[in-house]
Amino acid sequence: MAKTRANRNTGIKWEFISAFAAFFIVLMIGLSVNPSFTGLATYSGSYSSCSEIIDATSSTFSTQSLTNGACIIQNDKIVKVSEMNYISRTAKIHFYEKYSLVAEERKSNYEVMQHDDFKATIYVYRASEKHPYFPWSIYTPKAYVNIEFPKTPIPTSQNPSTINVLCNNIRNMLSTKTSEAFTDVFPGDCITYKDYLILKTGEFASRGGTILGEGIYLELWKKQSDGKYGYVKPLMYKKVGTSVVRLPASGILEYEGLNVEPKLRELIVGYNKVFDLVVSYDVTKSVPGITGEEQGISVEHPLEACRYDYDADGKVAVADISALAQNIGKTGNTCKLGTRTLRCTVFDGNRDGVINNDDLPNAFIGKECPISNFDYGDGNGKIESTISGNNDGYFWDQRYKQGAPNYERDCVGGIFTLAVRESKDVGSKTLNLIEVGSQGDINVDVDGDEEIIGSGSIKTVGGLIVKNVARTYSTIQSSTATIMADNNCLNYDLDADYKLTINDLYMLQKYDGKVLVQAPPLPPTPTCTDSDNGIEYGVNGYVRYSNIYYNDVCSRDYLREYYCNSGVVASDYHACENGCEYGICKSAPTCVENDGGRTYNTKGMVTGTDASGAWKTVTDYCSSSSVLKEYYCATTGSRYSYILHDCIAHGFAGCSNGICITSGTTTGCTDTDAGTGDGINYNEKGTVTNPDGEDSCYSGKWLREYYCQTDGTSTSKAYVCPGSCSNGKCV
Repeated sequence: MAKTRANRNTGIKWEFISAFAAFFIVLMIGLSVNPSFTGLATYSGSYSSCSEIIDATSSTFSTQSLTNGACIIQNDKIVKVSEMNYISRTAKIHFYEKYSLVAEERKSNYEVMQHDDFKATIYVYRASEKHPYFPWSIYTPKAYVNIEFPKTPIPTSQNPSTINVLCNNIRNMLSTKTSEAFTDVFPGDCITYKDYLILKTGEFASRGGTILGEGIYLELWKKQSDGKYGYVKPLMYKKVGTSVVRLPASGILEYEGLNVEPKLRELIVGYNKVFDLVVSYDVTKSVPGITGEEQGISVEHPLEACRYDYDADGKVAVADISALAQNIGKTGNTCKLGTRTLRCTVFDGNRDGVINNDDLPNAFIGKECPISNFDYGDGNGKIESTISGNNDGYFWDQRYKQGAPNYERDCVGGIFTLAVRESKDVGSKTLNLIEVGSQGDINVDVDGDEEIIGSGSIKTVGGLIVKNVARTYSTIQSSTATIMADNNCLNYDLDADYKLTINDLYMLQKYDGKVLVQAPPLPPTPTCTDSDNGIEYGVNGYVRYSNIYYNDVCSRDYLREYYCNSGVVASDYHACENGCEYGICKSAPTCVENDGGRTYNTKGMVTGTDASGAWKTVTDYCSSSSVLKEYYCATTGSRYSYILHDCIAHGFAGCSNGICITSGTTTGCTDTDAGTGDGINYNEKGTVTNPDGEDSCYSGKWLREYYCQTDGTSTSKAYVCPGSCSNGKCV
């Protein structure tokens, strides 16, 4: 089949007997309200419209009075009935999978259309309806339909097989970029970035009818060692009326730091819509050092691998395939581990509600499950799940009762609001809110470990589970964030879902009776040393704690000062009044001068701030033949001032070249560009003394020319240059 890219077309076929004008009016109204549907061009090469959208929640569907072009949606599958003909009693049935057309056939009444395990039959009949504009009836085709949707679930985990992915069109995102928005991504198009490939299989959107809807289906693939791509995971978003289905629940395709977010965009305001894609990459979430079949999953929760350790030996290996195989398809309390009967949820590793081969991703093969974490109750080297005595099950039960129901909803203890640069002690750890982003994300630090957390997301930061609940954003300094954090959850969240539920007890029961080689030793008590002996904002120091060095660092005009507090590392964010540089707060600037103060017979220079606070360098000069403007530093700080000193009144002969000259001595006026005659030279830039001045340009052609007078003093005049004025001279 040729790979063509079809335009997104809309339309609905109206069948009635009326005058041509009435037909034209009704047709235009039909075009303005008709929803649209788009499929994968690789398979279908065309797009169609839906006269109505119906959401089917089960694998079988039966209804009547469907209009021509009706669509029935069930998860990622769609059935459309079109081209109804009540004379021949036929209609065309279209079957879409992943919102892409995979099969279509014209069928007569009661004929069965079958594609793999999909089946559908129709019954077309003539319906009489009142004309919307004229006092007569019209006949339109309608149909009954019976559908059996395929029962195969949507794949949610990595498939070990690899293929060459077929793309209608390939668009690339440069590997040096970390974010890019893509518009006009058609079904069948691919976006490549590094070793990743994002395939848009299909989408649908509607703006008319009694029920609105839109949806998109994406697939993520990753290049393997053989150069081919291996399937990783999908993204499905479906909205029909008020019913919304997202897979994954975040609505964002997230994998190894790669994020793909669909963005709905209207092609025509109030009419048709398409999905654009925003691709971003967080290099801090990539998984370096993992190759071959292990490529694919970044384990953030320390007990993540335990979900796939089906034989409970502390390691995910090939043997777990056999332990999983004997429980495929089972539910309730019927699953077996050896001779023991367990709750089947402990074999549903990907948590999709069905136990199948997808519950053991290749990416976890070879990973360890730290089963010593399950011996948290009495630490006796044996895992005991019974809820009695002082064993592990008893301690779990006490924790569960203590927090239910709130603790079950969020695997974090306290909730609090912090302002930017504010910190909060959570147990033995300190959480600092560094920054709040305008898009809802926050930047937090826990004991030297820094992470960016998206809105509503949960991450483990420095051994502390942190949830970004909400935030207010105005400016960097005045923003706040509401945060939930707990450092005790990892001891009880045994199924690694960041919630404390009864499923954690089922996980504990899976390891019941397991004897550890030895009880885990207690970690040595770390020591804390501070090179600058406490809080010293003017010294670049460091703290050594548990063989980790924490250096004082600058963040804009804030200093993060590390220090020891009761034997553990702590930090404080301090606003530096004069800025922060090289891990210290800069000292306040001071005024400096080179002539020792008010020295009238020495020409000096002063550097400091004037009355407005501006930082300047100024030089002593003669404001007239007898008055000296003498600059000097104030007694403290960076301010400078000046005094107008009358040289003649204080026994000097006058003022020349920035100093008071003594009696009998005169320096007169000097001009560096003195010409002939009157000493005026418009073609050279010069300076004069007594008082000081410098030739300068203004207003384009005007020149301020300084020159000496016959009495030994300087003066100036304005001159219009024949051409233009530049750099103190006519050019």
